[in-house]
Amino acid sequence: MKRTIFTALLLLSFAFKAVAQPIDYIWETQSKNSSESMPCGGGDIGLNVWVENGDILFYISRSGAFDENNTLLKQGRIRLKLNPNPFNSNVGFKQILHLNNGYVSVTNGRCVVDIWVDVFKPVVHVEINGKEKSAIEVGYESWRYKDRALTKTEAQQCSYKWIVPKDGVTKADLISAKSDNISFYHRNSDITVFDMAVEQQGLSHVKDSLYNPIKGLITGGKLIADGMVFSGEYEGSYGDTDYKGWRYKSVGSLNSHNFNIILNETQNGLDDWNKGLASIEKSINSRADKIKTRKWWNEFWKRSYINGGGELTEQVRNYTLFRYMLGCNAYSKWPTKFNGAYLHSTLYS
Repeated sequence: MKRTIFTALLLLSFAFKAVAQPIDYIWETQSKNSSESMPCGGGDIGLNVWVENGDILFYISRSGAFDENNTLLKQGRIRLKLNPNPFNSNVGFKQILHLNNGYVSVTNGRCVVDIWVDVFKPVVHVEINGKEKSAIEVGYESWRYKDRALTKTEAQQCSYKWIVPKDGVTKADLISAKSDNISFYHRNSDITVFDMAVEQQGLSHVKDSLYNPIKGLITGGKLIADGMVFSGEYEGSYGDTDYKGWRYKSVGSLNSHNFNIILNETQNGLDDWNKGLASIEKSINSRADKIKTRKWWNEFWKRSYINGGGELTEQVRNYTLFRYMLGCNAYSKWPTKFNGAYLHSTLYS
């Protein structure tokens, strides 16, 4: 009897262990556009990753990166090209969301591109490893290279909603390209939608005692292009929106390439923001950071899960993906917005 009970418990534990590890999501064709992107993230950073016409692209977001209008801004878009390009066709193509380890990979069997976010530091890692040597081209792209009029449709994503000021704009970022890195940031002015809301609600007499999270807020980051050199600017249009790009090319062809994007935010001025970036960059140890991040995701999935009765139902799949996205914002000082927020792909943020 004891042996039977022990065997049953052992089989039950194996069943739970199998369910606790989520199933990977695998795509075998490239995406038509950003609406077919795949989520990736960690800490308080979210990415939308997709492959389009052989280019690997991803939007970068960070929880709390609000502008003067209280719009949660994307931090920019990265475009990665390889030469020769292993992703010129769908032959052998796979884009995989490795849920248990919390990262996305793109491969054709002979080249693998891993994209992951450090859970404990605001750092995005891109690692390229191929059986053949290749050169890489990395572009940082932004539609906020100039001020943009705030339309009624776009106002739905900020605090103005239906009351758009006549001179309402999404202000330009400051983007500075150097030989081996590019920095980008959005700096809020001292007058924001917060001031309008305070006046509208008749709270001007207590304004100085109210918490204002967006006054003077600086959000943005830096693309560290080690082993690459700046090769110029370019322009394009995506989703009926024009943008500008800044391109970096590898010095030579190698089997392996790596680059990072680091993010920072502060209300304490530009000097503090730059010092914060330098401190984050100095703290990067890719090998050790990857081990810690993957361990965190492994433990995350063991804490709770839904047993779908041996059948991967649509409800279980949706729950797992939503839980993953919540996990990508686990260490933010801001809660994940109800609509998926910073992981939801939009061309107008």
